[in-house]
Amino acid sequence: MQEPPDMGGTDPALLAQLRILAEQAADIALTKHERPLPEPVVDIPAPMKWAAGIISAVMTAGVVGIFIWLVTTVNDMQQTLVRIDERQKAQVESQDARFADADRRIGRLEGFHNLGGGDQ
Repeated sequence: MQEPPDMGGTDPALLAQLRILAEQAADIALTKHERPLPEPVVDIPAPMKWAAGIISAVMTAGVVGIFIWLVTTVNDMQQTLVRIDERQKAQVESQDARFADADRRIGRLEGFHNLGGGDQ
């Protein structure tokens, strides 16, 4: 009759197999813990993504609007300064003409008085 297999753990072949399995399990456990655990992925909900996109678009439109307003304002200021410069130039020319006319008239009046034209 054949003896039943040794279930008590004294069989050397069974012990060798158990040892190999335990070493493999230990190697797997160590390699899992040696690698850093991956960071948990934070999933942003779709409505939040949409809200962020809309807010970003509104802010971009605002910045573009401010830039257009700034360019338009600077252009208007430049045109205003050109008009002011033209008016001042015309005013200076007009004043120069009046001063020249006043100098001419004063000169004629002084000449008239120097010739004795005003004595009575």
